[in-house]
Amino acid sequence: MNKNFPKLDELVLAKIKKIMNYGAICTLDEYNNQEAFLHISEVAPRWIKNIREFLHEGQTHVVRVINVDIEKGQVDVSLKKVTEYEAKNKIKEYRQEKRAKKIFELAIKEAAINSKRAEKLQEQLEKKYNRLYLALEEIQEPNFNFLQFGLNEEEYKKILTIVQKNIKKSTVQLIKIIRLISYSQEGIKKIKELLLQISKMSVASSQVNVHYLGAPRYQLSVISTEPKKTSKEFDQLLKKIASLAKEYDLIYEIEEKENVSSS
Repeated sequence: MNKNFPKLDELVLAKIKKIMNYGAICTLDEYNNQEAFLHISEVAPRWIKNIREFLHEGQTHVVRVINVDIEKGQVDVSLKKVTEYEAKNKIKEYRQEKRAKKIFELAIKEAAINSKRAEKLQEQLEKKYNRLYLALEEIQEPNFNFLQFGLNEEEYKKILTIVQKNIKKSTVQLIKIIRLISYSQEGIKKIKELLLQISKMSVASSQVNVHYLGAPRYQLSVISTEPKKTSKEFDQLLKKIASLAKEYDLIYEIEEKENVSSS
């Protein structure tokens, strides 16, 4: 795919350049102001009498690419095929990338890396981690292999210093709600003992937090910068809790599926 053209189904930012009765011509800032066409039928899920009720020149919208013809230089986009969540997430990522590029420039300057090497380094990072911002988050990992990107230790340390000052790794909170029930006379005691054991457990090096929601419901949560690893270990933890609950002769249930929130 030509770098000046977006990919099919990709979410892009489109600035409304010219509005006509049957659609609008947009420019894609992320692709050197490549023009794209937004047909009136792709503006909203319902019939539109006046397109100007929905679009205004100079506005920027998150749109989905529905057709790309490189030979004709034609790109068609849709506004109605983008959910509110997708639009918010795209804008967040766009802002992150703009910030990441500025931080990357500062880091490269601090490490005294010439423009040719810097360009190659950025391409390598974006290829491996998809986005520069995600790459700068990954650079902060203790086991980051900087040698694979042609950096020496001194250069890496200088880059790392700038990145750590400007970017904090995103955190994810995983939540499970469980039920613990007992019909024995020592049931409350057994439940307290089990909860105490759980509070001493950890997932992906992060301690598990236990919150009482009202008998028999308890919330288990953990905050981590490693969502995949945390999710996997959380599942293992729940199996362990199930085994312990059986030993304590407790009825154990997972009330809800995993909830995740990011920051």
